[in-house]
Amino acid sequence: MVLRYPLISDGQIYQGYSLISPTCWNGLLLPYLPPMCFSATVSFSAGIALTAVGAYTLKKSESNDERPFAAIPLLFGIQQILEGFVWLGLQNKFGGPQETQSFIYLFLFIAQVLWPFWVPLSIIQMEKKGKVNGFERTLLILGFSLSLYLGYCLWHYPV
Repeated sequence: MVLRYPLISDGQIYQGYSLISPTCWNGLLLPYLPPMCFSATVSFSAGIALTAVGAYTLKKSESNDERPFAAIPLLFGIQQILEGFVWLGLQNKFGGPQETQSFIYLFLFIAQVLWPFWVPLSIIQMEKKGKVNGFERTLLILGFSLSLYLGYCLWHYPV
């Protein structure tokens, strides 16, 4: 969970939480997390590369049953591009708070709602008809349940 407070300068302690560099996090307090600040450039570069790989894998997929699995790099590329916009928004280099919040929600939708069911579903889709085992079904049910729960949380609670 991210705790939001007014911008505070680097190194200050606020209510027991030390700040990670505000140049990266724009004053967000992240308790007990070590600094991890890549950049929008890295996110955009990875997103473009993954999108290209995803487009290629989709083109090379031989059947409709392979397409959901082949789309994984494309979807991850889109997620990385959204993350780049989140970085820019948190650094006040793109749009305003509303745009940043929109990119945060889109990013989290893919990360928390789409992936838990997409991966097991895409694997099951590639299986020969009638060859899906109980473990794969269990993963799909758990993934779908997790997606519903996280989607509910994303819809009903602030980020």
